[in-house]
Amino acid sequence: MSQPPPSPRSPRSPRSIDYEDVDDIIGVAAELQQLDADRLSVEELVDVGRELAIPEQFVGPAIAELRRRRDAKLAVAAAAARRRRYALIGAGALVGLAFLAALVGQRSLAGAYAEVARARAQLVNVQERQEGTRKLWEASSNARERMAELSGADNRVRVERQRYDEAAAAYNASAGAFPNRLWAGLFGYPTSVPTSDALGAE
Repeated sequence: MSQPPPSPRSPRSPRSIDYEDVDDIIGVAAELQQLDADRLSVEELVDVGRELAIPEQFVGPAIAELRRRRDAKLAVAAAAARRRRYALIGAGALVGLAFLAALVGQRSLAGAYAEVARARAQLVNVQERQEGTRKLWEASSNARERMAELSGADNRVRVERQRYDEAAAAYNASAGAFPNRLWAGLFGYPTSVPTSDALGAE
């Protein structure tokens, strides 16, 4: 029975090293050699203990205790790193939520303020038309028609005043409540707008 041919070795196998890796490998080998030179075997450690009048039976437990203490330190450091990571994640989440709340609040205020501006423009428009109607009909001899035109103009102003006041009340309720009060100051919106009566006094 014939043997299968051996598979070709990978150029990355330990038996073949790229020339460009030689310096790095020698450097790592030197580091490992230095680390090994800085270590003592257990037997050498026992000899050192004898020179210091420390019985051999205490050396093994001392090695285990040192490892335990180092493991405990590593565990404490790892726990602290986890807490810092969770704190950063939590802070990032809070910042993200605050940004989202600010964005939603700004859009809400912008929409409400735009409605107030639209209602105010409509109110000003019908008030101007009302004034024009009065001037047009004030000298008319047809009292009935004059009264009908003036009454219609007054009614249109009354309706637009009511619509403006409703828009203003909705905006004031939104902009005056927390946290929209913060967003109003942040994005340059007023915390309240005047009613139609106050507009007449401006």
